Amino acid sequence: MAPPRAYRSTDLEALLSPALGAVKAHEAVSAAIRAAGVTNDTFDAIAARRILERIAREDGLLGVTGRVAISRLEGARPSSSNLRATKKRQSLGFVSGLLAATLGDERASTLVREHARSLAFGEDMDLDQALALLEEIAKLPGVTGIAARFAKTRIHLSW
Repeated sequence: MAPPRAYRSTDLEALLSPALGAVKAHEAVSAAIRAAGVTNDTFDAIAARRILERIAREDGLLGVTGRVAISRLEGARPSSSNLRATKKRQSLGFVSGLLAATLGDERASTLVREHARSLAFGEDMDLDQALALLEEIAKLPGVTGIAARFAKTRIHLSW
């Protein structure tokens, strides 16, 4: 039987950073670790869940991302490496649909097509390409960047 998995703060940050960005993920995990009273550099799955539960209690994108991270920590969803192995392809319309509720259909479609063109992606793409596309859009300021970071989390749930 394999020994229990040991987690580090960087493991939890990696679960949050696709939607929040590396800096915000680091800040959230650091604050939750302090609040949970975890003093070791490594911790078990129970402590990792306790830390993520503190994040999941927050409002907005941070809380949603925390809840998704808990499900991924527990293995409720396939890991991103398993998702990438499927090589399923989706259209640009699928990716723009992830942004449309926040940005509107026309703006989302325009952004996705422009960025796909700049990255030399075709009309359909695999998960890695879709994530790269959303990462580029996430660099934009304001609601557009926030919507793209949230879409990166949602794409793992729906791909």
